[in-house]
Amino acid sequence: MQSKLLSLDRTIISYDGGINIGPLSFDVLEGEMLCIVGPNGSGKSTILKAIAGHVKTSCGIIRILGQGFQAGFKIPLETRRRIGFLFQQHSFYNDLPFSVFDIVSFGITGCPRILFSCPGEKRVIENALDIMGLQGYSGRLYKELSGGERQKVQLARLIAQQSDILLLDEPASSLDLDYKGRLLEYIGMINRDLKKTVIMVTHYIDEVPPETTKIILLKNGRILKKGYPGDIINDADLSELYSCPVAVFRKDSRVYAVRK
Repeated sequence: MQSKLLSLDRTIISYDGGINIGPLSFDVLEGEMLCIVGPNGSGKSTILKAIAGHVKTSCGIIRILGQGFQAGFKIPLETRRRIGFLFQQHSFYNDLPFSVFDIVSFGITGCPRILFSCPGEKRVIENALDIMGLQGYSGRLYKELSGGERQKVQLARLIAQQSDILLLDEPASSLDLDYKGRLLEYIGMINRDLKKTVIMVTHYIDEVPPETTKIILLKNGRILKKGYPGDIINDADLSELYSCPVAVFRKDSRVYAVRK
């Protein structure tokens, strides 16, 4: 039986002097992939930040990995270490002379260029690079990589961190069609083969991996609908979500939506 790794119970997130997201109520089981889909400004990224402990809640309860946190409570560091976060923007690394190995080492140590007293740590990093198809990239400068390659390195960092929950904030945004497709395949592999619990947010239905088990449609900070992908990805619900007429079509295991 799958254990419940995350639960939001009537949770409200408030910021910028009165903007509220919620109330939010949903569960994520071990090994699931949840995708939160919604237009710009709907609150998707803020929900991930609240789960990761970067933003405090103002009402309700968040339960993470068996611990319950009341509104306003700061999630402790030991819990946050078990949650891996791929930010929508991680430009901090882009202009610094970090190697790919350095970036992935952040997942274990929180700092780059460490001297490894334990050979096992180096093996963890090299294994994460291998899983992401980045053999031979270890010594390359991160700032010289393409956007898609950087996203793969960031996913390798999360694998090395060995987190229980992975939070992915629009991981495929700004990528070309080919790299977007390949990156989504890697995310599916991380969920399916590595058995990682994934919560991912995106603007677009075509960025929802086939492995997704649950979807939340989020509009104006409220849950419009939630459930299994096959039940809620349809013309009517997406038209309401995006406030324009939308047509859904399917090809193989992928779902696409276009404006009518």
